[in-house]
Amino acid sequence: MAVYSIFIIGATLSGQPRERQFGFEYRAEVPTATAGNSFRLWVPIPHDDDYQRITNVKIESSTQYRVETDAVGNQILCVEAPKAPSITVRFDCARKEHLGPTSASTGADPFSDAERARWLAPDRMVPLDENIRKWAGEIVAAAHAHTDLEMARAIYDHVVATVKYDKTRKGWGRGDIYYACDARRGNCTDFHAIFIGHARAMGIPARFSIGFPIPSERGAGSISGYHC
Repeated sequence: MAVYSIFIIGATLSGQPRERQFGFEYRAEVPTATAGNSFRLWVPIPHDDDYQRITNVKIESSTQYRVETDAVGNQILCVEAPKAPSITVRFDCARKEHLGPTSASTGADPFSDAERARWLAPDRMVPLDENIRKWAGEIVAAAHAHTDLEMARAIYDHVVATVKYDKTRKGWGRGDIYYACDARRGNCTDFHAIFIGHARAMGIPARFSIGFPIPSERGAGSISGYHC
């Protein structure tokens, strides 16, 4: 299992829209005592988007690696090695404040046709079958929700009220909507499986997003892991 450490250095705040600047050091290590004849390690690599700018990326690896990019621009560093690998990634990040709409839509579609089709489509672990559509419809009907924002809020409130963050039952952590709807417990991937599936079933594009929680006050320190 990989062990991750993330350090924030010299956080600053500036201007409007608000922006914070960070220096990150991200370490992924496999304990040398880990049994096995081969190892595979995947480490996320940050990239630019509308709300962040990544510079000065430096990668140190105990073995050869490659960086792959998926269809939506996410990058992943891949290592396959006969010995326990270790990776250190350093980079600078300028992150802009992201303010979403709080009421009715402004009328401008934030998605291209291809993006909208992708985030409305079923996934292997999140099908959009008769059951999922029925459950989603019951949730929004009970909340008397009509707009996309109202329906999304109703689904969110339902998930928060009925699903427990609990990683003690076999099957959690796979983003399996049927497991999550049955067990009503799991981690963030299971919570999101329900929300994403029900939102898509109601015609609302939805996708999973995950990142580092940045302390709002502390200028430097460590982060224990990802959050969605």
